[in-house]
Amino acid sequence: MSQELIDKIEFNTKTGDINIDKGFTFDDVIVNNSTGDIKFDSNVTNDLTIKNSTGDIEISNSNVGGNLNVETSTGDVELTGVKCNKLDVAVKTGDIELDDTLVTTDLNLKSSTGDVDFDGFDAANIYVTVKTGDVRGTILTSKIFIARSETGRVNVPETITGGICKITTSTGDIKISYK
Repeated sequence: MSQELIDKIEFNTKTGDINIDKGFTFDDVIVNNSTGDIKFDSNVTNDLTIKNSTGDIEISNSNVGGNLNVETSTGDVELTGVKCNKLDVAVKTGDIELDDTLVTTDLNLKSSTGDVDFDGFDAANIYVTVKTGDVRGTILTSKIFIARSETGRVNVPETITGGICKITTSTGDIKISYK
């Protein structure tokens, strides 16, 4: 059974959960939601943009050929088994988990309040800025670390090859290792 490509699809909702199951391939996807959880489990040949005011965002087992942009004011963000070209994540209040996720170029992650956890994550360059929260976990390839915490412990590998891994937190610990 061949899979057809669905052109650009856009969801704009105020209240309600959005669930996009596996088995679809989209050209571009834009999801704008005000209140509710979002689950995405499909492929996108170009860009995937998800914006949510209040609610959790889960993306799993998805290949995104272009950029993946995720933004929420209040809610957790969890990516599992995701591959994309570039990843931008912005969260005001909520935890962020990136498990078995591979980014070809850069991860740009910003969070006001919440922990960031990596498990088998990697990107060519990693840029993380957190105001209040811990940043911890495992990455796959060698990086040059620039890690700072104003009030917390910092424990990162002392490698001098690879891409940049810049992690800054005002209040919280930083603990990164190689998987």
